[in-house]
Amino acid sequence: MKLRFLVPVLLLMSILGCATTGMEINVTRFHEMGGCDSNINYAFVPYETQRESLEHQAYVDLVKQKLMSCGHIVNDPNDASRIVFVNYGIDTGREQVSSTPIIGQTGSLGSTTTGSAYTSGGYTTISATTRNIPTYGVIGSVASSETEYRRTLSLDIYQKKAINDNAVKKIYEGKAVSIGSTGTLAIVMPNMVKAIFIEFPGKNRSVSEYNLSLK
Repeated sequence: MKLRFLVPVLLLMSILGCATTGMEINVTRFHEMGGCDSNINYAFVPYETQRESLEHQAYVDLVKQKLMSCGHIVNDPNDASRIVFVNYGIDTGREQVSSTPIIGQTGSLGSTTTGSAYTSGGYTTISATTRNIPTYGVIGSVASSETEYRRTLSLDIYQKKAINDNAVKKIYEGKAVSIGSTGTLAIVMPNMVKAIFIEFPGKNRSVSEYNLSLK
């Protein structure tokens, strides 16, 4: 009877465990920003290799949506007091081998009793077998492999010393890193951007870990 109720409980725990898992992201921040100021103008400048990339533009749009709460977004860097660079990457992945145990019946305990007994008809031989509840445990394992990828997102913000001046100073450096089985950046990038903007600009010289649901 106890085993009959134990199975549904274990299944429910498994389902709840899957529901609460998500995408783990580590965010490192170094900055000299006091906080968000809506009067600041930001402009995005691509690296040379990103100028014709539609993928880069898609990720920049994600960052723009978050950064708009901290200021205005302008198209011309000459009209901005802060310049933003967005960089990202993913490695080729590495194989992770794991072993999953198989739970099954390992046996059952039993005993046989023999002896003699005296009855009204004389002596007789008796034999009885006592069986206990079957025992369960690990009876084997199944090996499986999965490829894990390291995904990164870097956000750098520079302060222009003066409008129309080429001299700049970095005031924010943030990096988000996640490792998982998804090898497509477009799927994980919304969460990467979301994580880097949690409590933006965040505490200086800090490392934070977030677990976000992968939609």
